[in-house]
Amino acid sequence: MIDLGKFNLLDIRRHTMSKTFSIKTTKSQNDQCTDGFKVSSSFYTEKTLVEEDKALLIGNGLKLRILDENASPYTFNKYA
Repeated sequence: MIDLGKFNLLDIRRHTMSKTFSIKTTKSQNDQCTDGFKVSSSFYTEKTLVEEDKALLIGNGLKLRILDENASPYTFNKYA
């Protein structure tokens, strides 16, 4: 679960809101794995999606999009 906190209604009406979060994955140095270490991210939901599955309707008139490091939206429910 990612808690993005509260959004002020006046700010929502004025402009697009955004909150930054990050996901970090580390490999334990104590393990004996010598293979390469590659991680990919996927975001899954059973909620209503719009914009070619790149935005999630979150039930209060707002849409949630998750952007990658290039500011491109992730596609929800896409198996990588």
